[in-house]
Amino acid sequence: MSERFNEILDEATMLLDLDAARAEVWVSGLVAEWVDTDDLLAQLGASDRPEALAIARALQAFVPDAADAAAALSSAGVAEPEWGAVVGSAVALLAWEIVDPFSGNSSLVVEFEHGDAIRHSMLVELEDDCAVDINFGPPGLVEDAFAESDTRSLSVHEWPADRALSAIGAAMARTAADPEVPVTDDYVMNAAIAMARVGLHGFGDAEVLARAIPVTEARSPVSGRPARDPLDAEADAAACSTLRSALARELARPAPEAAVAEAAARVRKSLEAATDPDLFALADDIALGDTSRVGDHELLAGLAGAFVVPGELMAFAAAERDALRGLEWADWLGAVIPLVRAGAGADASPMQLVQNINRCPEVTTTVPKRDAPVVADVFSRMLHAWELTGAIDDDGRLTPLGAWLVPRSLLCAWGGGGSG
Repeated sequence: MSERFNEILDEATMLLDLDAARAEVWVSGLVAEWVDTDDLLAQLGASDRPEALAIARALQAFVPDAADAAAALSSAGVAEPEWGAVVGSAVALLAWEIVDPFSGNSSLVVEFEHGDAIRHSMLVELEDDCAVDINFGPPGLVEDAFAESDTRSLSVHEWPADRALSAIGAAMARTAADPEVPVTDDYVMNAAIAMARVGLHGFGDAEVLARAIPVTEARSPVSGRPARDPLDAEADAAACSTLRSALARELARPAPEAAVAEAAARVRKSLEAATDPDLFALADDIALGDTSRVGDHELLAGLAGAFVVPGELMAFAAAERDALRGLEWADWLGAVIPLVRAGAGADASPMQLVQNINRCPEVTTTVPKRDAPVVADVFSRMLHAWELTGAIDDDGRLTPLGAWLVPRSLLCAWGGGGSG
């Protein structure tokens, strides 16, 4: 282990006394310094100190591979941090826009709550529609902003949380695209966790982000396909935010690990034997590659969401490909949110998914009665992705695994994680 790593472990002693939110922010700053997270995880895995496990657990909020390192340390008997179980569970509850009428610049404040009911706030300052500063703190940042204002003329407007997260995501994307945008040290230190909060992934490797997160080729968590067009990526971020807000309670539930392991083992065996052409086509469409390098959660989420952001779809005729690609973000949200809310045993038939769209309060899209059979037919062509991964049973009903997996398959496809 390096001398600097040992110093970091000594500094990380404070993590043991924090809550999950502050631990995540702390390790975001660490990643800004130690951008090679593979090397960091390797050194964490070689330690037997509880601080190493605390760092690995907190890293799970935005570094998926950290889960394996944390699990290995825990299995070796290293003591868990008290907050480890709620890392990555932050849900956006409230949001505000604060506008300075003199400069025209604004800030967006979002209040989050983790699974342990502890709340915190994120404040993002915007200049010319770019994010330039990011700060985290306790609830009440809006009141603090007024207390620190000399003019007391700040204008505050309450926003829907998903709208605020979408705007923050778009602002960070613009900052990432322009290395000339001046950002604060706090921006660099907090960018990684902020990106996790808004569901941003793969917005490029501009210098400002290269200093804050690992520089990787812009790709979705499982897929080998290229990153989304920036405009689509902004819509992806907004859709992830809506889904997380609508299904906050459901997404906070732990994974049914036994069912996940069983389904993943079945999928891996079938892919290795190449006995199921439908499954093989799904894997090919998301450019899955070597499944040994993909965790069970990511494997199932990637395959179950293969049609959410379709690839080449070479197994389908041209008309079928066009129809599948015609499903919009709102169609998926409208179909899935009521399905998952209904829970295991819910009807996942194509026509029921269409009816869900028309009844989902989170979306404004409706499917006219005359178009319902057409849209239902499109959904029928993608349901085998859910069948093959065990998300629905032979009767077309949501399984307990599916209640956990289906929303995560959307998040995975839209770049919002989904493996947790």
